[in-house]
Amino acid sequence: MGAFRVGRSDLDFVAPVDRSLPRGELVRLGAVHMGRWTSALVRDVAIGRRWPFMCNGIYVRSGDLARSPVEVMPVAGHVSGRFRIAQREGFDVNLGRRFIAAGVLGARRLHYTLATGEVTTKEATGLYALDVFEPRWRAVIEDAQAYWRRDPSVQPFRPHDGRRRHDAAEFVSCVIDAGNALD
Repeated sequence: MGAFRVGRSDLDFVAPVDRSLPRGELVRLGAVHMGRWTSALVRDVAIGRRWPFMCNGIYVRSGDLARSPVEVMPVAGHVSGRFRIAQREGFDVNLGRRFIAAGVLGARRLHYTLATGEVTTKEATGLYALDVFEPRWRAVIEDAQAYWRRDPSVQPFRPHDGRRRHDAAEFVSCVIDAGNALD
């Protein structure tokens, strides 16, 4: 697709598992992820002075692949150096600007795929989202794009992080509803 950015892009994944994983296996899986994360930090950050190339993703039961994503409880997941084993209530979430942007970018990208049957880049879905979703979402979409391009926050979010979190959560909810309404 030509949109990979060295020092910025990562690899997202969904990995199906055919059975529930015992705690010992989950701990070993977490150790593998954390080892790779630490290696990437040393290689890319300490030596290369750039954001580490990493793999972020979730492990789900194979049978969950046919279900709606909002109904699925991942078995485990790794995001930005944090490996989590799912509990009944799900994962804890840190909603800094990076994670907020990831939610906005990811949600609109998934909507694009559901609506068109194609996969595209985070940047390309910015224009798509501005065209498809109501104008009231423009600021949250543009702020996520700005983060991805390493530009400063757009108004009205500077310096209102609480507003960004609220608006992003509302937008992601809107995108999920719109995705569920697609034929």
